[in-house]
Amino acid sequence: MSQKIYLIILRWGVYLSFLSVLLTHRNFYFPYISTKQIYFNVLIEVLFVFWFAFVIKYPSWRPKKSWLSFGLLAFFAAILLSCFFSVDFNLSFWGDIERMLGFFHLFHYNYGYALLGGLAPSIFGFFSHRNFSQSARY
Repeated sequence: MSQKIYLIILRWGVYLSFLSVLLTHRNFYFPYISTKQIYFNVLIEVLFVFWFAFVIKYPSWRPKKSWLSFGLLAFFAAILLSCFFSVDFNLSFWGDIERMLGFFHLFHYNYGYALLGGLAPSIFGFFSHRNFSQSARY
């Protein structure tokens, strides 16, 4: 696929992920949490496949290294380590259906951060990557 097609797919996928907060489905046991999280997880996993192929084919679109990225990786490494030493590994790793905040679900936010970090100039055209990353410092 061309770079333009990849960017269109990823841009619209990110826009759709922002709409996940509006979803509810009454057939779920916890309709206000489960619906949003399952939709977001599936969408991020599909987008991650496209994003991974995109950054392999076009290395200039890889996210830049920053202290924030290294801090998030250290945070997720600490959470994964705490999963191994917890009382209930399954609950720590997968989370429960009521809160959906296990390592598995939190790591999808990390995928989303990687997507946004690399695609910020394309998705938010009125911001440059430099301005977007500097605004997070303040």
